[in-house]
Amino acid sequence: MDPYSEIHIAEGAVLEIEVSQIGGLEEPHRLTKAYSDKNCRLKIKESLLTQMNQEATADFLVELNGEGCNADIVSRSVAKDYSKQRYTSKIIGNAECTGHSECDAIITGHGKV
Repeated sequence: MDPYSEIHIAEGAVLEIEVSQIGGLEEPHRLTKAYSDKNCRLKIKESLLTQMNQEATADFLVELNGEGCNADIVSRSVAKDYSKQRYTSKIIGNAECTGHSECDAIITGHGKV
């Protein structure tokens, strides 16, 4: 399962996305791309748990194309046993805007993030 989302945010819109993955998948890769117009706000919150030998990858690409845009991407994860996670985010500002990306993890056993 490799979910892919492409989002176009219209001028003045606010979009909040909450994604949770609590085990159960082997080697999923999630890709989210977002493009914005003027005065938009995008907030993405990701929660992730991997265990045993599971691997998970999450990639976020956000282009802020209008003045006054804001993007906030936050990932919270737990990697247990021998599981592995990879998180990448890229926020591109093509106008006067602000962006924030954050990833916090709890790692137990031989987990890797």
